[in-house]
Amino acid sequence: MACPSRCSHCGFSVLDIAAVPSPHPYLSSASYGTPSNLEAAAIQNAVNTAEQNIITVDKEVERLQRALDQLSARRTELEDFRMSHKSAISSLRKLPNEILGEIFLLADFCWNEMFKELCYAPKWIVTRVCTGWRAVATSTPSLWAKISVGPWSKGRLSDRCFACLLSQQVKWTGESPLVVSYMTGDKDGLDILLSVADRWRDAFLSMQDENLQSLRNFTGSFPSLEKFRSFLDVELEDRVKIYSISPRLRDVELPPHPDPTVFPLHWAQLEYCALPYAPRDVFRILPLMSSIVSLSLKGLFRGDPDVWNAAVGAPQTISETLRTLTLSNYKTSAASIFAFLVAPSLRQLVIDNSYPRQEFIPFLIRSGCPLTHLTLKNVQMHVEIVLKALTLTPHLEELVMNDLGADNTISDTFVGALTCLSDAHHLVPNLVFLSITGCFACESSLVVKMLRSRNAATGAGKLRSVRLFWYSGSPHVPLVEELEDEGLDMRCSHLGQSTWD
Repeated sequence: MACPSRCSHCGFSVLDIAAVPSPHPYLSSASYGTPSNLEAAAIQNAVNTAEQNIITVDKEVERLQRALDQLSARRTELEDFRMSHKSAISSLRKLPNEILGEIFLLADFCWNEMFKELCYAPKWIVTRVCTGWRAVATSTPSLWAKISVGPWSKGRLSDRCFACLLSQQVKWTGESPLVVSYMTGDKDGLDILLSVADRWRDAFLSMQDENLQSLRNFTGSFPSLEKFRSFLDVELEDRVKIYSISPRLRDVELPPHPDPTVFPLHWAQLEYCALPYAPRDVFRILPLMSSIVSLSLKGLFRGDPDVWNAAVGAPQTISETLRTLTLSNYKTSAASIFAFLVAPSLRQLVIDNSYPRQEFIPFLIRSGCPLTHLTLKNVQMHVEIVLKALTLTPHLEELVMNDLGADNTISDTFVGALTCLSDAHHLVPNLVFLSITGCFACESSLVVKMLRSRNAATGAGKLRSVRLFWYSGSPHVPLVEELEDEGLDMRCSHLGQSTWD
């Protein structure tokens, strides 16, 4: 192999002169004495030669370094040339602007805006890539229509720069409906957004009372606002004002209040509503919501049993349009809800930290609803009641059971009832997803048998996904890998365990 430092024309290499032979190789020996005059002259001559060679080598290193720097600079020029010209024939240039805009929308959708500065959002970053991308981004109003402002959004930006960015974003939204999330007390930012209040469609506001002066002084309205969520520490009249200037609201979460009818809402047009009320208040306004589709009832414990049990004696309330119902934190008062509610169109039911007790079965019988999703979390319900409920919900596709109660366990009887038998009708034949958390007191082999019998790939059922989480003392479910190989999306774990079995 040719020496890389040797000239290709004359064959010279600085390495040829780099080595200087020692006139006396044994000088370093401890037994060698003082050199003679002749030896000293030879040594001095070798030292002079080495010094000259060092100068020559330093000059060659300097020359080669300059050449290396020039080559490095030339390589950078060539790389820039290659990239700039390669981009001219890139497949990205063949993408229609509409497709590129959709890619930007997807990138921004996946962006977690929490605790991130506004200028680092993907929609702002793409404007700084090239003029083409900037033109596409700024001409896609839907990319800018979601405006989220929090205490972290400003970051290290000055007030003026932040206001400019926010104003520019509002300008690029064109005439698109706006999704506004405002969680800070910055007055200037809120003023900018209120200037386009006529285009608010979905809004979430979280501010303290002292930061709401702009909203109090606002003389306009929200004619397009359909969904409103808030965490506002404000007086009642401020809330009433917001609802009164939002004539198209159909999705709202109401604040706690002894008399919910004080809110000037168009109750008949509400489709989605969250109510933190006692049963008696729920039944006061539920008949007013003739178009309600999804209802979330959130109990607020007040320590007064009379407040919670005041629904006793109320007439049955029929909600023909209700499809999704969530009850959370109602404790024993949940029985009052189920005792007087009739929901024939109900599809999804979530009961969390609420105890419907014996009223649950009559509710299902009365309603005759085609329930497809049932979630039971800390309901203090015996498994026998759950099995009875399953006989009344043949259309069920998703069943989630999370801690039925301290005295309830998943028994052989319960697992056996869920097992599909080829020669007999079985419970919930359309079940696709099953999740159980609790104490398994049954034989693990019976659990495996039940899962195999319901497996959509190999059994008589339609089951595709299973989640089993058991308390300490429950038997371990074996053959998890085999069940996965048989087509089940299987997850099993002891509670508190960090890895999947």
